[in-house]
Amino acid sequence: MKMPRLNRNVLIVAMLIVASLVGFLLINYFSKPATPVDEALTVDNLTQEIRDLESTITEIDLINTVQEGEIRDLKSLMDEKYEQINALEQKIEQLEREGLADESTIRELREKLSNARVELLDRYKLEINQLVVDNSRLTQTLDSVHLSMSSQDSMIREYAYEVEKYKAALSDCGGRGQAAVVLPPETLPRIKAENVAFYSRQGNNQAPISGSRTPKIARSELQELQACIDFQGNSLVTSKRYVVYMVIDHSKTGTISNIEQNLSGVFPVGGQSKTYSRKAEIEYQQGKTSNLCMDYLPAKGSFAAGLYTVSFYCNGEVIGEKSFFVEAN
Repeated sequence: MKMPRLNRNVLIVAMLIVASLVGFLLINYFSKPATPVDEALTVDNLTQEIRDLESTITEIDLINTVQEGEIRDLKSLMDEKYEQINALEQKIEQLEREGLADESTIRELREKLSNARVELLDRYKLEINQLVVDNSRLTQTLDSVHLSMSSQDSMIREYAYEVEKYKAALSDCGGRGQAAVVLPPETLPRIKAENVAFYSRQGNNQAPISGSRTPKIARSELQELQACIDFQGNSLVTSKRYVVYMVIDHSKTGTISNIEQNLSGVFPVGGQSKTYSRKAEIEYQQGKTSNLCMDYLPAKGSFAAGLYTVSFYCNGEVIGEKSFFVEAN
């Protein structure tokens, strides 16, 4: 039995549509490019990413200042590196989950990433420690400046008080024929010293000359005298080299000197010349304490028994004085 013409045409059209649809699907399937393997999911590329991360961590420059902007830059940089590490950890987990690498390779990748994390943490600690050190140095400098300023303020107030006191004294003297009041040296900028000490020197041996009030020593034990004095710091005195004269006076014979060995001479004091036993120079640093010692060897080879007074002069005035006694043998 023949198929009606209309039905046959419908069937042919239907078959053509089905064939076209199948052909389209086949063509689309075979012509579709193969999906490339994500580079992040290959062992080699993932290993390279970890190496690149390690390299950038190593190249982080030290920050040597405490500028707020640089601190923000450091934090942003560290956050960025931690995000990279977290992303790489997820990729390693994906490699393991999809079976794209064996257990040994996964372990090796995780170990490298763990080392990178430790390196990043160490770098961060190093940067923070540097900032702490810089901040500590700055704090110490500020404390030192503050202490110096406080000391100078106190000294200025002290001198201002003295000036006002003597101004009042001068005012009281006005119109009464009294002599003008002279400001004492302690109210003026001057070199101050204290703690005069004596030592006996015999060859390479040295021993202090001690005593409750006046130090005493036997004549036979004193071959060469060493006298020392401590200089106080004074921020109002100019820093420079000063000449200090030592005068040794015997209670009966007066000033002793050793001109024969070119140790002694004369110097001006109050418009007159005075004999000194020994002199030396000191490099005085403004506001800093220092120490000066002078040795004296008698011209006759020994010290006579009796009381000696040692005076130190600088800028024409006595800055320190003390006595000692030499006992007869």
